[in-house]
Amino acid sequence: MGDGLAAMVATRPLLGLFRLFGTDIEVEKPDDLAPGTGYAILSNHQSMLDIVMIGGLLVSNFPKYVAKKELSNWIPSVSLNLKWGGNAVIDRSDARQSIRAIKEMAQTAQQRGVSVVIFPEGKRSRDGSLLPFKTAGARSLLAAADQLPVVPALISGSWRLNRLFPFQPGSKVKIIFGSPLGRSPGDEMEKIDQVRAWMTARSAELEQVSSREIR
Repeated sequence: MGDGLAAMVATRPLLGLFRLFGTDIEVEKPDDLAPGTGYAILSNHQSMLDIVMIGGLLVSNFPKYVAKKELSNWIPSVSLNLKWGGNAVIDRSDARQSIRAIKEMAQTAQQRGVSVVIFPEGKRSRDGSLLPFKTAGARSLLAAADQLPVVPALISGSWRLNRLFPFQPGSKVKIIFGSPLGRSPGDEMEKIDQVRAWMTARSAELEQVSSREIR
């Protein structure tokens, strides 16, 4: 299955269903995040539906994902894309297989000029708070795709969709993409640290806005 077809089949219809069932999705994207361009996207992780949202918003960037093998078997449309769309489906109990799959995906994506997505926290946050990064996978991805600009992403509110999967009517989700960060040789940890600092700062801003709205 080709990149564009896999992405469209897996993401656009489901993203539309979120809105149909009352999920308010707010998106913030900088002007320099170009369509049809390859990026290394590092995002926090709150829901198994994060893949759908990122894919639906960045269809022309053809994002490929690092995802645990369990997700490739039972989620309608999403599993199809994960299995056949050129993603890194990893076995978290096998570190060598995981790193090898991540590197192969990243190298291929860079050669083809498409994007890669990894969730450095390694698991979903159950309450929306940022979790510590597990950096081995992100380091391997950035080293293998060493020419792809790094794009930080922050997802806020999708953890609430886990309560009544697949939909919780009236939920609000905000997705923020940062400006692409240029690359230099051996900059993997520098970029990971920059992304973490950006996530922390933007998350704090959203919390302040939410507190003011409650008052």
